[in-house]
Amino acid sequence: MTFIFGGLRKSEAEKTYRMIMDLMRKKGANTSYQGRTLLMYAIYIGAKDLVKQLIGCGAKINARDDTGWTALMYAAYHGNIEIAEILINKGADVNATDNSGKTALDYAHWGIQEQMISFLVEHGAVGEREVDSHSYNNSSTSSNSDIKKG
Repeated sequence: MTFIFGGLRKSEAEKTYRMIMDLMRKKGANTSYQGRTLLMYAIYIGAKDLVKQLIGCGAKINARDDTGWTALMYAAYHGNIEIAEILINKGADVNATDNSGKTALDYAHWGIQEQMISFLVEHGAVGEREVDSHSYNNSSTSSNSDIKKG
């Protein structure tokens, strides 16, 4: 027997994966778009326990989608400090840059997530914007808008 996804049999894991993907589609996520990982989608729906499980099963913390976004960038944009803390504690690169040179801190600014901005700065984040600035003009991120709504 092949066990994957936290000790589940392959058939059980596939069923669980399909259920998760169905839930994300119901939440409005395009689940076959731009190389996004299951971890990124779990962050999109704010599923902290699922994030922990996926990391425990070997999800790659610093994996990138086709635009270069990491899981931490999604957490930063959505202002989910609990998930960002989990990611950072598990080794997320707080200063990773996407394909346009933006960091999680930049996306926290773009999403107007003041608490996240402070949190990231406390953890050594740097970005293009000053910490007290909230204006952001970035046309290169429009392709991520479908997952950002939530």
